[in-house]
Amino acid sequence: MGQTLRLVELGGLRVTVVDYPSAHASPLHAHDHPYFTVPLRGPLVEDHGLGIRTFGAKDVLYRPAGLEHRASNPGPHRALNVELLSGEPLRIATSVLARPSDHHDGPVRHALRRLIDELRHPDDLSSLVVGSLGLELVVSTARSERRKGSRPDWMQGVEDRLRVSLESPPSLEELAREAGVHPSHLARQFRREHGTTVGGYVRAARVAEAKRLLVGTTLTIGEIAALCGFADQAHLARVFRRETGVSASEYRSSAR
Repeated sequence: MGQTLRLVELGGLRVTVVDYPSAHASPLHAHDHPYFTVPLRGPLVEDHGLGIRTFGAKDVLYRPAGLEHRASNPGPHRALNVELLSGEPLRIATSVLARPSDHHDGPVRHALRRLIDELRHPDDLSSLVVGSLGLELVVSTARSERRKGSRPDWMQGVEDRLRVSLESPPSLEELAREAGVHPSHLARQFRREHGTTVGGYVRAARVAEAKRLLVGTTLTIGEIAALCGFADQAHLARVFRRETGVSASEYRSSAR
């Protein structure tokens, strides 16, 4: 559904780099193998039954085989895809990674970066190394998902507090006092859970709320900026484009 710029099959993995034209939209479809995908240029808008979400260059998406979804991109888009074709990575992913998951930086992205670096400079041992790195990528994803299931009891309260306080978020000290933990402990646990700081989480939540209002309401972008805690429309425009790769008005048109 795009132009393949590069294709490498090694160590039970197929790695492709694919270009998609502007305003491209795929029909409802599914893949035969589990795969990871990373937007390299331009945002990716995806709908796999849990709502429409936009992903950018800091995101790594894992999708199991057979997951029906649609994908589109308002502007030019380039993606890197890693399909699990055979071997231990496929076996483990099939048995323990049954659900789609999204990862923002953290160990999953680090493992993927090492895999791509190996493919850029292959030698006679690369097949063995790539297979090992594919396994590390799958295990990092499984561990990341497992950590999400064993999070502290107070984490949900912190997240809820931040989401309802987008206009004026509480300080780290205030959050820690309400959670009954030390601020440094909260900061460490929060980063481990979300792969970002409390401030980064608030910024992402503001953008997510702006996306929801852009698609689901007729409010002006200036009104949405005020509701989501941005200083003004220009502030929303800067953050929105940096996080998604498109302007707020482009996102509204594309999602609709």
